[in-house]
Amino acid sequence: MITAPDGPFYIGETCEAPFKATVREIAGDTIIEDPSIEWFCTTSNGVIDAAGKITVNAGGEIGIAANYKDPDTGKILGVSTPWIINGNTVKERPRYNITGIVQDIYNGEPVCGAKADLISWEDGDAGKIVDTVYTGDNGDFILKDVKGGKGTEYKITISKEGRYNTKEIRDLFTDLEEDFDLGHIKLETSDRISLEEIHEGESIDLKVGEEKTINVICPKEWQREITLTPENDHITAIYRKNGQITLNGVKEGTAGLKVSAHGQELRITVNVERYGNITGLISIIERSESYYVNDTIHMQAKFFSNDVFINDADKKVSFTVFYPDGTVHPANPEFSGLTDGTAVASFTFPYKGSYTFSCTLEADEKYEEDCTISVTVDGIKPLEGQKITYKKEQQGVIGTYGESINAAEKIEFEATIAGADKHDLEKGWEVTSDDNAIEDYTVIIDKNCIEQKEKGLFDISGYIYLKPSKAGRDLNLKLTYRHTDHEEQKVYKDAEAKTTFSIDQKLLRVKGITFEDKIYDGTASAGIKEVTFHENDIAQNDRGKVAANIEGRVFQLASASRDAPENIEEGISYLLWEDEIEGGQGSTGTITLDDPEMNDNYLIVKDENIGEKGFICEIKRRPIYLKVSDGTREYGMDLLETQKKAEVLSCSGSDKAGLLDGDQIGERITVADTSLPEALV
Repeated sequence: MITAPDGPFYIGETCEAPFKATVREIAGDTIIEDPSIEWFCTTSNGVIDAAGKITVNAGGEIGIAANYKDPDTGKILGVSTPWIINGNTVKERPRYNITGIVQDIYNGEPVCGAKADLISWEDGDAGKIVDTVYTGDNGDFILKDVKGGKGTEYKITISKEGRYNTKEIRDLFTDLEEDFDLGHIKLETSDRISLEEIHEGESIDLKVGEEKTINVICPKEWQREITLTPENDHITAIYRKNGQITLNGVKEGTAGLKVSAHGQELRITVNVERYGNITGLISIIERSESYYVNDTIHMQAKFFSNDVFINDADKKVSFTVFYPDGTVHPANPEFSGLTDGTAVASFTFPYKGSYTFSCTLEADEKYEEDCTISVTVDGIKPLEGQKITYKKEQQGVIGTYGESINAAEKIEFEATIAGADKHDLEKGWEVTSDDNAIEDYTVIIDKNCIEQKEKGLFDISGYIYLKPSKAGRDLNLKLTYRHTDHEEQKVYKDAEAKTTFSIDQKLLRVKGITFEDKIYDGTASAGIKEVTFHENDIAQNDRGKVAANIEGRVFQLASASRDAPENIEEGISYLLWEDEIEGGQGSTGTITLDDPEMNDNYLIVKDENIGEKGFICEIKRRPIYLKVSDGTREYGMDLLETQKKAEVLSCSGSDKAGLLDGDQIGERITVADTSLPEALV
């Protein structure tokens, strides 16, 4: 059996792959190893050698046959069936063209004069240059009449010495039979960009704000392609179109810079350092000894770095003002540029108090630290212009203690005061008394008497209603007006005016007096249990404070004369009441209040319904006990010592006649018992 190599078979060429024959024994079907074969063609258009390699001379079918010979005798032992090579596989070896356009990989421009080498990559001929062509003006080339077909393999190298790296193209040209277009072939440049005097791995050092120019080394035609890419905002980089780069340090730190041109990249490191610390001075120009509200001052601040003026008009200095109330506000202007290291600003004092002016030059990445300097102006004085006057210098008696706030006589005044507008004038009033004589007050502005003046001032009229906290004569009062609730925002000095007023005591009527049981003992005094007052006479806030204090708890009774025995017969007497005092005011001299302060506010008087004789005190007759065994009599223990023993004028148990120190028995003394010794003293 004959085994043929794969076609096609090319006319005029010897197929390197041989035909092979397999011989089997008839008996047993055993394959004979290394049989002796004699090859021959059955047609004239081919020749096959002893090794089974066929050489094709012409087209058409080719018959191949083999004889099996005895290796010793040469006798033909068997003949194979011819193998017919199909005429379709017998052909001329194909030829084809390879085309392409060579371009610059970065800008796509054609590369003229580049060399294209076609190199065989077949066994035995590997590395052999088969053909060489050069690109035209458009970068195009053509490799013509390239041997193709089975068993062919090539690679192409494209190069241009001194400008581009060689490009190798493989694995595309194996067993090709038809024309092949490589399209656009991109060449990478062999040129490189670099920076003058800066070697690979070195870095560039800058100060913040410093500028440095560096030359870029590259082909001239690349200069228009150079681009710069900083990796952060620590630097700026500008290409000047003449092969130069201008670097500027923006803020402290490290930045990478990528320089690109014609597909090439160069990366460098830029280190940015800050200048030295900032120092500064701030002062008030032509400072005055004192300032008032609305005065304007002018400030100047100077800044240095390493003892050199910072002259940078783009460097902004901020001016801030700390007001007396602690709030922070901008000066005018808030920001100022530096000229010869100096920044200036102005400020007009809006309120009284102390102000601190602060000026800051921020580091802004150029200097080591921020620099803040400050100056303080103390004691800005408020404006004069506010005043208050009373229509009456002294007010006299304006009311009675305990009255409501609107019951007292009003105190009238006129004033010149400041305010945001006329609707703002009812605020800011305060009424005080060093005597603590005022419990409450109301200040009322007559809205029909408001006249606006200049500088935010108004002429007004008004009056005060008081609720006094105590009675008294010539109590002091101070009326104060503040045009703002905030002491730290005062423009005008407070307006103040003082006067005096008097408050009458409130009449406190004694409604009733409760006496202790009184047994006649020859004295004109009686013990008191309780004194009650009319509730309506007591001010609401004093309900817990108004209680009677009775000196010694004893009151002197009105004298019961012997010429007025009716008092004794009736067994009553009267409390002496003294309220006939000049002006209708005074004290009983006997009844006061427990709270001493309340005695100043109240005048204790007898209720009008009590009558002329005052409060009734019933006096019971005094019992006596008689002992008649020795002709003497002894009296009850509550009698005076001198009255305990006396001569008995009559000793009968029922005899009630006789005198005891002028007192008749029976009129003031009752004989109770004559036989109970335990009752005797």
